Amino acid sequence: MTDGDGHTALNPSEGIANEARKRVKATSARRGEPEFHMTDDMRRLSTPWFVALARAQRIDGESLPAGVILDAAAGSGLQLIAYGKELVRPVLGIEKDGNIAVLCAANMYINSKEDDLQRTMDRVVIGNGSDSEGAITEYWNSLRQAGTRAHPPIAMLHLDPARPTDAQNHDIDEMEPSVASILEGWADQLQSGPDGPAVLLDLSPRLGDDQRGLVEANVRMALPGANFTWEWLSQGGGRVDRLSLWIGSLASEVSHRCVRMGVKNVIAEIEGNPRNSETVVMNEPPPYGAHLTIVDPAL
Repeated sequence: MTDGDGHTALNPSEGIANEARKRVKATSARRGEPEFHMTDDMRRLSTPWFVALARAQRIDGESLPAGVILDAAAGSGLQLIAYGKELVRPVLGIEKDGNIAVLCAANMYINSKEDDLQRTMDRVVIGNGSDSEGAITEYWNSLRQAGTRAHPPIAMLHLDPARPTDAQNHDIDEMEPSVASILEGWADQLQSGPDGPAVLLDLSPRLGDDQRGLVEANVRMALPGANFTWEWLSQGGGRVDRLSLWIGSLASEVSHRCVRMGVKNVIAEIEGNPRNSETVVMNEPPPYGAHLTIVDPAL
């Protein structure tokens, strides 16, 4: 079904799953993980399942208001499926590419249980992720057509925008959809929890201080008064793998957090507020007995 602005709702079903099987086989990235329909490019850019699951597990469901979890640029739906599984909430994905949207809806279906009532409210909407009114109207119309009269609000917004893959440093203007357009488009649709609306931005770890400052400015403009926490996540190997901004009800009491992921679970988590480092220039070797510390890049 399609609304007047060109949005089309897909209801995860056996028919959509069959269509997805014709396009690309569902496979799992590692033994014991769920299977997903993804093209090679989608799999290369996708968040690892264990990272997505660990992220969902670290969200306190009681801090979220009533409603569905929205991903405004859903892609394969992997992160959204992890949220739905751990938080036991209906999920809504928006994806502008119709072919990818079909795979996303199929992934929702093959990773659901027949007796799970929450999953009957899952949908994927093809269209512009920043057009909140058109997307939410299409979602509600699809629920009504399926016999559900509820008009669930948005409990949490997730955004993982696409960005160039061949750049050493990223600019927020290169992200699609833009952070500003999504926050501005959905600000009035978000329910508020005890500490404001719940928003999680999954961004490029290559964003520098200036670019992070611009993201913060976008958040302050769209969601005035909301607290936020920057999170750097490392899977080892001497690099930062994920950078995310946890906003409102998802934020902690401090502004910075580093997370060290193991093969499946979080190994360590440190939170704090930044301080200026003191640089000491040494003209001779360190004294005998001094300690050398190798710091994880996320810290």
